[in-house]
Amino acid sequence: MKKIVCCALSVCLLFLFGLVGCQENTPPGEETGAVNLLPDPKFERGFNLSTPSPVYDDLPSQLESAFRAKLMEDLGIDSTQAGAFLNPYLHIGNDALDYNGTTEGRPSWTLSEHSSSYWLGDTNYGGYEIEYNGKTSSGQGYNFNQATLESDGTYVYTTPGKTVKVNPATGSITLGVKGSNEYSKDDDSDGIRDGVNYVPRTSGAQSWVHLLISSTLYPQVNLSDMDKLTLKISFTMEEMEKVAPELFNQNLHTAQFQLFFVLSSTNSADGDFWYGVPFYEARQTEAGEVVGPNGGFDAGTSMWIASAGTRDTVGEPIE
Repeated sequence: MKKIVCCALSVCLLFLFGLVGCQENTPPGEETGAVNLLPDPKFERGFNLSTPSPVYDDLPSQLESAFRAKLMEDLGIDSTQAGAFLNPYLHIGNDALDYNGTTEGRPSWTLSEHSSSYWLGDTNYGGYEIEYNGKTSSGQGYNFNQATLESDGTYVYTTPGKTVKVNPATGSITLGVKGSNEYSKDDDSDGIRDGVNYVPRTSGAQSWVHLLISSTLYPQVNLSDMDKLTLKISFTMEEMEKVAPELFNQNLHTAQFQLFFVLSSTNSADGDFWYGVPFYEARQTEAGEVVGPNGGFDAGTSMWIASAGTRDTVGEPIE
C-alpha cells in the first residue's frame, strides 16, 4: 500500500523487520520562502555507518569458540595459540556506504544497524587464511560493503539479514530486514544464521534489530521562529511476513516503520526528547497519540518520547 504523508516534523527513519521503500525525494511544497532543511535529500554523498552494537544473543561468543576449535583441528595448535588470532567475524572494514567508492564529499546521513548479526561495513566477513607449521586453515569471506549496480542507477547492498537499496539520482531508498536470518541458529557454525531453527527474543532486556537512517536538520532553527514545519514522504510497504506465528509474543515481537526526530531545548538542563511519527506497526492497525511525561521513556537514551497518532500521519491504517 502506498501513502503520501504530510505532517509536522522529521529526521530519523527507523525500520524493523520487513521491507519498505521511500520514493523520490521532493522539496516540501512550493510556498514562497520555503526552505528544505534536509541536507543531501537524495543521499548523493552516501552514508556514514555507525559503530555496531552487540547482537541480542551469544552468537559472537559461539563464533569465537567455533573459530578457535577449527584452528586447533586444522593447524594442530592449542587453545591459547588459537585464541591469539583475530576473529574474522563481526567486524567492520569500511565505515561508510560510498556506492563502491563513487561518492564525493562528506556524508550528511548515517545508517545504523543496531543489534544486527551482520554489518554493511564488513568487507571480508569470515574471510581468513592462516599458515602454521606447514599447515593452512582458511575461510571464504563476504564483502557486504560491495554494492551491485542496477540499470536504473540503484545501488543494492545485501547481507544475510538485510537489504538496503539507494538511488542517488532520484533519492529513493529501500530498507529491508530479514528477521528469519537475524533470529535463528547458526547450526553449522559458519557465521551465517540458517533461517531454520528460530530463536526469537524471550525477554524485554534483550536488544532487537534496527535498521535506520538519520541526519541533522540544517540550518538549525527554533520552532518558535517557524510558521510551520512540513514533512512530505511517499513510501510503499512492500512486504511483511510473520514466518513463525507459533513463536509470536505480542509483548516482544513486531515489525515497525516510523520516523523520529530529536527536539532540543535552549536550556541544556531540560534535556532532549524524541517525537515520533508512526507509519506502520504490525501488532495494531492504528496507534494513538502519545503525549506528556506518561507517554514513554527510552532507557537506552534516557529521553522521553512523545508521538503523533497514525490517523494524523497515514490516515487509514496500513493492513
